[in-house]
Formats: sequence, structure tokens, C-alpha cells
Amino acid sequence: MKKIYLLSLLFATCFMVPSNGQIGKFIKNVKNNVKQDLLGTPGSKTGGTKTMPEPSCTCDAPEVVVDLGKYRIEYSETTISMLDDGSILLGDRMSDNFYIALNGNVNGPYKKDDPRVAKFQSMEQSSDNHADLTVRYSNYITKSGDKFTITFGGKKYGPYALISKFAVSLSGDKFAAAVTQTLAMTESEGKQLEEKAKNAKTDQEKMQIAMEYSQQMQQKMMDGGGPQSMQPKIISNVPVVSGDNNTLMMLTGNLYSNLKYDEILVSGVGKFLDLNGNTVISTSGSYCPPESMFIKSDNSGYACFMNGTLTFSDGKKMAELFSPHLVKQDGKIYLAYFYYSPKRNSIVQCKIPF
Repeated sequence: MKKIYLLSLLFATCFMVPSNGQIGKFIKNVKNNVKQDLLGTPGSKTGGTKTMPEPSCTCDAPEVVVDLGKYRIEYSETTISMLDDGSILLGDRMSDNFYIALNGNVNGPYKKDDPRVAKFQSMEQSSDNHADLTVRYSNYITKSGDKFTITFGGKKYGPYALISKFAVSLSGDKFAAAVTQTLAMTESEGKQLEEKAKNAKTDQEKMQIAMEYSQQMQQKMMDGGGPQSMQPKIISNVPVVSGDNNTLMMLTGNLYSNLKYDEILVSGVGKFLDLNGNTVISTSGSYCPPESMFIKSDNSGYACFMNGTLTFSDGKKMAELFSPHLVKQDGKIYLAYFYYSPKRNSIVQCKIPF
């Protein structure tokens, strides 16, 4: 109780902002890392069950991604992961072998401890812990002491006391981040306070420690530019909304780069906004996790992927597929997806103009 009393007194004397620990696990970026257990009808190591019907999501000319018969893999014993660059990791539970497919080429088999396989696993772990953005975006975000710096397109941004949200467009030419210039108390300072409070012998000594840290926090706030320096804001290498609307967007929404190709959007109440605060599309009356949604290039509609089914805003549905994602080919945007083809005994891909 004494510890709670001390901390309550301290934080009552100074404005605080959310910490990394409060950010929590917000989403899993289905675009950045999709892991599916393919537990459908098994194929055959000797050529597939060709008498089975093709799934309802089949297209006229699907692209063969992995020929399971060629690699003697049972369909029901496969797992799939996908990275931002479009590369696919296919695992065979029976043999513990892994194969990587990219741009029509399949390489492998690899074992679990192979660095090429470990890269997928590292991305899976970091996507489950969005608070640690330095892991998932290590090629953009670096940490020195208690400060974070973003390097993008040869330019440096920061340092910042906190980077709570980060997104990169699918083409890799845009980024956006939610940053905080100054924290009233850093993680290391919080640990110091906790240690001092634990070693304090009297309530008077604890009160003195609380007042000391309160004064330090207030001074830090003034040195950093006042209370506004402790508010999160959006930064980017492209123009963003300014003023109070900038902070409001970050306090109420999250950043997504999977929704539209080459665009980073911010979630709002029943809608999605661009970085300038303009409404891109309204989704009122329907529910779809943002990480599972895809918006058409002309903003005329969207698709939602849940439980193996793509449901479009016009009511159309496509079932028995997995890992939908946006791709750009010959200057056109497509919504691509995978399914198992019994006829070919293969994992195949289809693309819908989107």
C-alpha cells in the first residue's frame, strides 16, 4: 500500500503519457506476416486427389506457387507464413522441412534452424509484440540509451523518447510513425524510483523521494518544450495533418499499411483517414478487424477476410482461401489470395483487380 501511495502522489503532480507497456498487443499486421494452418482436405504424395472438386474461390488461370506432388508434401500437413516482400514459407510437418517460394521460384528444403527460416519466425514473434518496434523494424528504428531514431530514405528523424506506432507502405517508399518527444519518466527512471522507494525507511523519506522526482519531471517537461512535447504526434516523409488534429488522430487511431497499396491510413470511429485527416472510406454498420481489411483503389468498396472467407462490401463472398494480400503488377493493383487446388495438388494464387 505504501508503494501505491507513493506512486499515486507522484503521478498526481505531473502530466503523464502512455508508455510502451500500455500500448499492449494491438494487432497482428496480416499484411506484414500471415500464418495459416492449412487443415483442409489432404492431397496425396502420389499426385493429389484429382477427383475432388476445386474450391469455390477458384479462378480461370491460377498461378502455381508450390507443386506439393513434386516435393511429396501432404496438403493437410502444411503450414504457411508470408513476409512483406511476398515470399512464402511452406512447412512440412511430416518431414520438418521448409520451402521458400518467391516470384515463381521454390527453394529448399531447409531445416528450422536455417537463417532463411529463422527470418520468418523472427517476424512472427515481433508481430506479436508491437511494443518492441525495434525488432520488427530494425532496419528503420535504432535505440541509443533511452532515445529512438528513425532512418528512412537516407534521412534521420528524432531522437524521440517513444515511438509507439510505425508503418511502412507496401512499396517501401513511405513511412509514418506516432512519436513522443519527451516522457515525464523513462523506463530507467521508473526503475530507479521503484528501487529508492523500496529502500526508503520512513513515509517521510518516501514523500521526499516522490517530491524530488515530481520536480525533475516538471523541469523535464519545461525543457522539452512544455506539455505539448509529451503528446504523441504523427511524423512521416510525406505531408501529414497539423495541429491538434494530428495529436487527436494518434490518440484515437492506429496506423495501417495493409489497407491500400502504397498508402498508410489511420483508423477512426467507423471510418479510415489518410495522413492528412481526410476520410477515405466509411465502414459504419459493419465489423472487420483493420488488419483483415482491404480497400479498393478508388475507395468504392472494401473486402474483409475472416474464417477463410473474403466478404466484399457489395455482398459478394469467396470461400476456401487463405492469406489475401495486395500486390502491384504492371502498374495495376490486385487483391491476391491462395488456395489449395486438388486438380493440380498445388498451392496456387489468384489475383482480382482491386
